[in-house]
Amino acid sequence: MHLFSSCWETPPTAQPSTKVSPDEIFAALASLETTYPGFREWFYGSVAGGSYDERAIFVTKANDCILGIGIAKRSRTERKLCTLWTAPVARDNGVALAIANRAFDWLETSHPLFTVPEERISEFQGLLKRWKFNRANTVVGYYRPNKTEYVFNGRLQRELLS
Repeated sequence: MHLFSSCWETPPTAQPSTKVSPDEIFAALASLETTYPGFREWFYGSVAGGSYDERAIFVTKANDCILGIGIAKRSRTERKLCTLWTAPVARDNGVALAIANRAFDWLETSHPLFTVPEERISEFQGLLKRWKFNRANTVVGYYRPNKTEYVFNGRLQRELLS
């Protein structure tokens, strides 16, 4: 049985949620640690333990299952959609689009800084085209040795601060 199969036992009504613990959010995102080494430390240090003025977490749930998560950063120098994740069963159902739109509203821009790892670029092509995101550059080795990160709508800061 699929991890999220119980989410679909009744027709889902995906709703924004604010009552989700950091541990529940991290459990859904834990697989990102393989793509972004240090993700756990960043999440618990900068996101869950950081300034709520600078970071926001957007969660969509249905039937008590997390369907999607977005993490955004809004600072004096940067507007970034840091994380956009949807559960496999919720992909191609508008969940990512809805979360991103909420993040864009909070960020006060429809073109925030956004990066995509080389292994996932094909999965994001539809959204990138819909949003009319501009690929600014590619960076090799920023998060992982010899791996390309595609950068949209700006430039990554030199240090891994976001």
